[in-house]
Amino acid sequence: MGFPLLSALSGHSHLLGEGPRWIKGALWWIDIEAGELWSATNADDIRCALKLPYQIGSYAATTDGRFILATRNGFQMYDPSSGLVTDIADPQPTRMTRFNDGRVDPAGRFWAGTMAIDPARYAEPLGILYCLDSSGTAVEKLSGLTISNGIDWSNDASTMYLNDTMRGQTLAFDYDCVTGAINNRRTFATYDPQKGLPDGLVVDVHDHIWTAVIGSGEVLRFRPDGSLDAVINVGTRWPTALAFGGSDLSTLYVTTSRHLMDSEQPDASAGLVFESSTSWRGRSENLLPASFGRHA
Repeated sequence: MGFPLLSALSGHSHLLGEGPRWIKGALWWIDIEAGELWSATNADDIRCALKLPYQIGSYAATTDGRFILATRNGFQMYDPSSGLVTDIADPQPTRMTRFNDGRVDPAGRFWAGTMAIDPARYAEPLGILYCLDSSGTAVEKLSGLTISNGIDWSNDASTMYLNDTMRGQTLAFDYDCVTGAINNRRTFATYDPQKGLPDGLVVDVHDHIWTAVIGSGEVLRFRPDGSLDAVINVGTRWPTALAFGGSDLSTLYVTTSRHLMDSEQPDASAGLVFESSTSWRGRSENLLPASFGRHA
């Protein structure tokens, strides 16, 4: 089952578009390599809200309008009212890694994982998944990952999903939402590395798991039992992540990248942000409490 994502939000091509989130009536996303945080309320109101001189791997919003960033320099807080970016914690044991994808869990913790900075080391098990709590404490939850990527939880918060990109796997874990403990690691889905690798991930209102497969040009929708339910052709080989938004959370947004595009086979659509109305619905994005990061 497929449909074309023909509408681009604008003609702006991102080097590595990632992390779309529908937050308080606006679409937010990042350009990791450019160190930029973007937002759009409509096609005529698209802006770069923040530009840093280093990579932004992921971010989360607080209920009072701040952002917690997971960057090359660790966890940081961005306050749009002042424009200030302040450090919270940098748990990375070496400077060989940077933060990558992350998301807020149903209990209001910010989870984000790392990956190698050097592309030649992407397949090495350098990735670590961390959980940042409201006090600013970053706890290591899982090590030995390659590129720690797309993360989300089932509707009842009993299962956590995580993409281990270079191994071509979506992992599933039993999840204790009270304590944040993860157990019973297992493989939920596998991907053919000759075709594409799992990148961003999101769970919809019906507990279906969606993954953007970079290199294949597809978004896949899996049933909770792991069977494939839908294949969506994006229109470029390089989809990176996805989110549902709009007034009823039925508009699918897909970020893409030109970061890995073959220069001998240029792709005019690579790097654009796409949108399409669907018959499916997503969920509201979890937000961090207003106290988050205040005492870090």
